[in-house]
Amino acid sequence: MSAKDESHAGLPSGALGVVGIVVMSAVLMGPAISLFFNSPVMAATAGAALPLAFLASMVGILFTAYAVAQYAAKIASAGSFYGFVQRAAGSRLGFLVGWSTFGAYFGATIGGGLITGAFLSSIVEADFGVSVSYFWCASVVFVLTVALSIRGIKLSERFSIVMLAIELVAIAVVIGAIFVHGGAEGFSAAPLDLGDSSLSGIRLAMVFGVLSFVGFEISATLAEETRNPLRSVPIAVLGCTVVVGLIYIVGSYAVVIGYGPSHIDQLASDASSFDTLARQYAGPIRPLVDLILINSLIGAEIAVVNSFARVAFALGREGVIPAAFGSMSRRHRTPHVALIAGGVAGVTVTLLLSLSGVDGLTAYTYVSTPASLLLILVFIASNLCLARFYRRQHHHEFRVLKHVVVPVAGSLVLVIPLAAQFYPAPPAPLNQLPLYAAAWIVIGVVLLVVNRRRIDALDAPFSAEDQPEEATR
Repeated sequence: MSAKDESHAGLPSGALGVVGIVVMSAVLMGPAISLFFNSPVMAATAGAALPLAFLASMVGILFTAYAVAQYAAKIASAGSFYGFVQRAAGSRLGFLVGWSTFGAYFGATIGGGLITGAFLSSIVEADFGVSVSYFWCASVVFVLTVALSIRGIKLSERFSIVMLAIELVAIAVVIGAIFVHGGAEGFSAAPLDLGDSSLSGIRLAMVFGVLSFVGFEISATLAEETRNPLRSVPIAVLGCTVVVGLIYIVGSYAVVIGYGPSHIDQLASDASSFDTLARQYAGPIRPLVDLILINSLIGAEIAVVNSFARVAFALGREGVIPAAFGSMSRRHRTPHVALIAGGVAGVTVTLLLSLSGVDGLTAYTYVSTPASLLLILVFIASNLCLARFYRRQHHHEFRVLKHVVVPVAGSLVLVIPLAAQFYPAPPAPLNQLPLYAAAWIVIGVVLLVVNRRRIDALDAPFSAEDQPEEATR
């Protein structure tokens, strides 16, 4: 965070309260989306042990969420991890973390539009017998979400509150119906038994398990627009992680028994598992439940678009990416250039994927896997920098357990899905997806070399702050 961050540079300070950022975090995490769209991808490797993959992901993210809360208690920056690491370890590493965060949210923005478009396409074909490419459905989603986001963060907050309430109702209806009917093969301990799935399968599934928790940290990107952010953001970060994580564990158990542990291959190949389960267990109200999920998907996309735009805004404001991204709409006080750029990029990438003949669920996997890997690296970097931040700037508050043991433990858990990308090597083309994340980082290194003087200059405004507390008194 630079001096420009300190002045909030035009973002509407105090526009959101703790309820607003909690809701937007939960909407972006998208409990229904993760349960019914990430579950098929995860089940392809974890099998019936899907709840264990969610549990392992939650443990790792909880450690990281605690570290983020420790940063957020001291720093309020739209750049979130960019601002955290910049203050802890300097502008060079801060830029690389910010660039990786930018790439991760960019991929999440596109992935959210893709999976929403794929679901809309499947529903239209199932209910009306009309084949509509997921490209057209996704394009409508991109246009709608960008248009709403440009109108202002308060409008996004109100929309998110309604969507979250509706989403939770949809989850409760479908999961409740599965439990009432006892699933396809009755209640079973198979989803909690490691013997039904190899550890390597769970490790691979954790990539999308971690992706399912993306959103717990969005509160940090909204800090400059939040009342009393140093108190509100830590509450939102930890609260959302725990509550939504429990929903994932219980819900994924319901999903597995809904298909039946012996038919997990059907779940792994079903791009519309929510509709399948709603059709089988919710019966006559299935169309209503589908409409609810569509609204929730759009709500989650609004949340991730806003998060992406604010990270892009922070980087553009610093001048480390094109300054146009740091432009602000005078009327709505939103980063309109970043929002529009994200929408245009989403439509373009979706068009290229659809023209290549890739189906919607596969396209979502291709885009979201590198994004998730980038975010895992961001989490690890911020975890490992936490001790340095507190020792340098808040020496009297430094504690080994809070600032060393917890973040290191979180990093070790997050290494598990990273290692699974290389050993044992997943089948092609999944084994090539980490290369896209690596390419994004290489581009960031090139930008760092080209702009190193500008980036180094960002350390100057708070160089005195980086001294130990005794030296600054």
